[in-house]
Amino acid sequence: MKRSEIRKALEAWFDVERYEAIEKLSLQQFYVEIERRILAYRMLLSRNTIPTLNRLLLDDYRYKILRGEIFFSGDAATLGHELARTYAVNPTTRSHAQFYAKTLTLTEATPEISALSESEFLSEYLKETSLNNLSRITVDIHLEEASTEEIIEHLKVLLPQWKRQLKMKSPAPREYRFGKSTFRKIIEYRLIPMMDLIFWGEDNGIKIPLSLISSLLHEDSD
Repeated sequence: MKRSEIRKALEAWFDVERYEAIEKLSLQQFYVEIERRILAYRMLLSRNTIPTLNRLLLDDYRYKILRGEIFFSGDAATLGHELARTYAVNPTTRSHAQFYAKTLTLTEATPEISALSESEFLSEYLKETSLNNLSRITVDIHLEEASTEEIIEHLKVLLPQWKRQLKMKSPAPREYRFGKSTFRKIIEYRLIPMMDLIFWGEDNGIKIPLSLISSLLHEDSD
């Protein structure tokens, strides 16, 4: 593709001004956005060998980018109207629910796969049929049925049991960390929009010229 054609294709979805909303994120939320993009890029590089569930997740990331969505994790689409969360605990979002629904539909439509599990519990069913390294559990917490302290006590009892029953491994040390100073530099250098441009280029087999990336990130005209 010619430079002008690449720019036209990118401008169909990319608008650097949308990324200004990232500055409103907390440090932890910002960390999640970086981590999700790294995960998506790794899956993209292995797209021909990753499990079906990971391919669905990769598709979800791709569609978000093409729709011009900034919050790659899908957890912060409406800042100011979101539920509190951390990197370890997230209220289920509509996009997550849709993802699970698509996965269940795909799995149950394949008898040789669905036969691998008889569990009625979503997390166990998905782990046994679709994704060997599934490391999360989806639960309902009845907030009006018990006090905060009582719920915490229930979780203290249940979490070790869930990890054992689902054969979860101990969490691996994080490969990277950053603090507030790095956080500021990443925003200043516009790393997150750059990561989305690089993802698009790799996904489409197109090498985006560095000068074009710089132009798009800094809203310069050719």
